[in-house]
Amino acid sequence: MKKPKANIQSQMTQELIMLLTDLENCDRQRMSSSGKHYLDGIWRLLGQPTYAEIEANKKKALSNLEEEE
Repeated sequence: MKKPKANIQSQMTQELIMLLTDLENCDRQRMSSSGKHYLDGIWRLLGQPTYAEIEANKKKALSNLEEEE
């Protein structure tokens, strides 16, 4: 049986992603570890990268840029 996936093209899902992004950007440092865990779970359900995955990709991209210089 296939896992249902969120339709990230729908207006409601896009608004949800924007609101969750805003929440994470302004409150992540103040969140408990449980809050961060639950937010990461929501990102996974939506098929989006977690905060840790985004940060790892940023570091990788920056190191690649530095190597090119």
